[in-house]
Amino acid sequence: MIDDADDTTRAAIRAVADVPAPPVTTTLDTVIRRGRHRTLVQRGATVAAVAGVVAAIGVGGVLLRSAAEGQGARPAGPPVSTTAPTSVPTTPSQTLVPSSSVPATPQPGKPLPGWGLGPAPIAGDGYCRSESGASTAADLPLPNQDKTRDVFIGAVRTQFGSPPQLVDQNWDHNSPNMSKPRGYLEVNVDMGDGPGAVQLEVESYDGDPQRAADADVAADGNCARPMRTTIEGAVLQLYPPDVTDKRFPSQHLRVYLPGGRRYIVTTAGYGETDKTTIPGVGYTIESGRGRLPLDDAGLAEVGLALTAFGK
Repeated sequence: MIDDADDTTRAAIRAVADVPAPPVTTTLDTVIRRGRHRTLVQRGATVAAVAGVVAAIGVGGVLLRSAAEGQGARPAGPPVSTTAPTSVPTTPSQTLVPSSSVPATPQPGKPLPGWGLGPAPIAGDGYCRSESGASTAADLPLPNQDKTRDVFIGAVRTQFGSPPQLVDQNWDHNSPNMSKPRGYLEVNVDMGDGPGAVQLEVESYDGDPQRAADADVAADGNCARPMRTTIEGAVLQLYPPDVTDKRFPSQHLRVYLPGGRRYIVTTAGYGETDKTTIPGVGYTIESGRGRLPLDDAGLAEVGLALTAFGK
């Protein structure tokens, strides 16, 4: 009887061992874990990206930026919406700028004429912060979408001599990510070996322009002092280029208008055709130019045009 039981047990073990293993499955989490980029979070809704994955949060850069501002979180790039753009006009302006007008990536730390330096961020514990903390968002209604788009596209066109291509826009009067109104526009320009981007975020802030700018000196994770100028009460704050990943550099300019309007202009060394969408997550950025489409002076000029526009 014991021998029969042993034989039965051995037969059962062989039967289990002979069953083929279940097929290996690859989940989205696995793909993300194998990705090539760090997880990123950006401005008031900031971008989250793992392996180059940029998690969409309503539209570009503000996703978790409210939580990240002043805390040294370094975004992968500007926040980008995965929803279809609203009312994107198809006009003759949908052409790309010739590469001959594209400058090289600027070197940080060289103030522009008439610009000085803002306060130095405070470094420590692996991140940088401002002495006064992060600026707070206000509930200011958005300016007219068409007029803002015309001013922004016109300012970019002036820098390149040809109209840029409008690739995304979203005017959310009650952003679910910020619980505040915010707008987003993105145009692409031809850099010869591919597109580059110039993006605009339209937000609002509480308080005085100078104090808000002071509170945001480390908003984009840079530990270097930003450049700053003041024009008719408006404060323009230009940050050094972010070259965390040299293939996908980006640079930010913030404009604080009296009355609470804040514009955030970002120039980035990649464009719409460099993105591969991952359903339900966002997109990956597979390639970039390794340089920026606008230098310090060009980015400042776009900010000056928005300052003159006001609103």
